[in-house]
Amino acid sequence: MHLPGLFLHRNLDLRATVPEWAPTFGYTATGKVANPCPIGPDLVWAPTYLLGLLLQKLHIVRTVAPTNAPPRFGQAAVDFWMAGLGTLLYGAVGLAALFRFLRRHGSVMGARFALGLGALATPLCFYLVTQPLYQHAPSFSTVALLVERWDALLGVGRPNQAAAARLRAYALLGALIGLAMLMRIQEGVWLLLPGVTLLEVLVAKARARDLAGLARTVVQGLVVLAATAIVFAPQLLLWRYFYGTFTVPQQPGHMRWSEPAVVETLFSLRAGLFPWVPVLYLAIPGLCVRPLRALSLRLLPVLFMEFWVNASAWDYHGSWAFGPRRFTDAVVIFAVGLLGLFLTLRRRALRTTVYIAAGFFVAYNV
Repeated sequence: MHLPGLFLHRNLDLRATVPEWAPTFGYTATGKVANPCPIGPDLVWAPTYLLGLLLQKLHIVRTVAPTNAPPRFGQAAVDFWMAGLGTLLYGAVGLAALFRFLRRHGSVMGARFALGLGALATPLCFYLVTQPLYQHAPSFSTVALLVERWDALLGVGRPNQAAAARLRAYALLGALIGLAMLMRIQEGVWLLLPGVTLLEVLVAKARARDLAGLARTVVQGLVVLAATAIVFAPQLLLWRYFYGTFTVPQQPGHMRWSEPAVVETLFSLRAGLFPWVPVLYLAIPGLCVRPLRALSLRLLPVLFMEFWVNASAWDYHGSWAFGPRRFTDAVVIFAVGLLGLFLTLRRRALRTTVYIAAGFFVAYNV
């Protein structure tokens, strides 16, 4: 609903694009009908969406309504399909980035094993092809790009020391975090990844009494934060436009920080992690293997914070969801665990057993 407002109506107020939704969404304090969804996925969908508009103008495809409503240019069935195609293409970019990251820490076969299960044995495949107009697949791809660049510049897999010395490398990390937050505000937890790394460097410089290095590290951290804020600014401005404030008004009790649904988020049949994504029974032990322990120790704080945020929401199950959709970006971490498991499979019989189990988990997910 953002896209026709941006490109056809030049007005993001939903009264202009979908007036029939006004009674459902209601009016804000500014008198507008707000779109509660984030703006970030529109960056992914815009190229293919515009291509769809062109194809309709050239009469190559027909404008057909997606429901019983009359056909509306810019909101036809082909427009939804073309936007979803943008998700699939961006998803391929994210999977390629995840493969590079996994390959850096293991073998080609191990990276293929982890990537295949991460894509096919988790809800990710559903949000890539069946419901691509949710923000979860685009957020996965952005997080995959972020983790791959963090690992190449600052991580534990032969980081690029020359690139890490340049401020633009930290600006890129901050920009990717800001972009991930544009997809889903919850992706702000990934600030922990470069944050913890820079904190380790900061402590080392302080112990060595390297004042120049200390100042340089502080500047690098500030660059990450500044780049994050600049890229995320469009969402803040959109909230200001809709609500008159730089935050989204929430009902009391929406987040229950002191009463997270820990057991339910893990084991409930309503979108619980282990019942819906049983491949985690393979992935979680793999995070503990010795070759990947240093990497896991840097990723686990992010996973813990993401778990706490999602479990603290009143609708920890994600309401209308195929499985734990709010953990789709965590497929990046789960894939590391699957790679770790693969690295431990020395005996042919054990490897065959794991392959059979993996095949079952993929079939179960489908």
